[in-house]
Amino acid sequence: MLCVLAGLATLVWTVGHLRRATHPVVSLSPFEHRSFVVSTVGGTLAATAIQSTPFLLPLLFQLGMGRDAVSAGAMLLPYFAANLGMKTVTTPILQRFGFRTVMIASGLISALSIAAFALVDAQTPWVLLISLLIVSGASRSMSMTAINTLAVADLPQHKLGASSTLAAISSQVAGAMGVAVGALVLAAMAHLGGREHLAVGDFSAAFLVVAVFNALAVVQFWRMPHQAGAEILRPRESRG
Repeated sequence: MLCVLAGLATLVWTVGHLRRATHPVVSLSPFEHRSFVVSTVGGTLAATAIQSTPFLLPLLFQLGMGRDAVSAGAMLLPYFAANLGMKTVTTPILQRFGFRTVMIASGLISALSIAAFALVDAQTPWVLLISLLIVSGASRSMSMTAINTLAVADLPQHKLGASSTLAAISSQVAGAMGVAVGALVLAAMAHLGGREHLAVGDFSAAFLVVAVFNALAVVQFWRMPHQAGAEILRPRESRG
């Protein structure tokens, strides 16, 4: 608890210093733009859930379903294949529906698919599991691509450097938080159950908790203006 309080105090002091400094190491000026705020806050919540999933899934496959390490790793292939394949259609989908609609829809699908992993066990049909991995991987890809693009969509050129730095910091924090939250829930559930080893039910709780993070991100996306990022989605020749 003391470490958490010390970290929060340091964060408050750092923000105050960066706002007062004439030439800060990291400019906070991108936070003056609503689309950047929404994409950063919502993106951090979404990335926490999304980054936690590849950590939890192999453990579920090994410790909860009895798979060996090689099989557990191989079972993630549909997840990452869908993640990669979705990149090819992300731009047309964003141009057709806009950032707000895409981020809300992909965020909801991602949250529901992560929550659905709470129901997975050794008796789950193979086809159903693969389908769930594909949906989760595709929605992950769509969410993060939209979030990362929106973060710079409405910023003037001179603020892009600061936004890149802040986005990188946010990504690193979210990745660490994702693993930490997942591991903390697993450890807490095993401790409450009086067990030394993890059970399938422990993973169910962990997936539900990280799904809540994803759902909170959707709440942030809902507050986004309907025309957020519209300029960057217009064809190049029609931009003013």
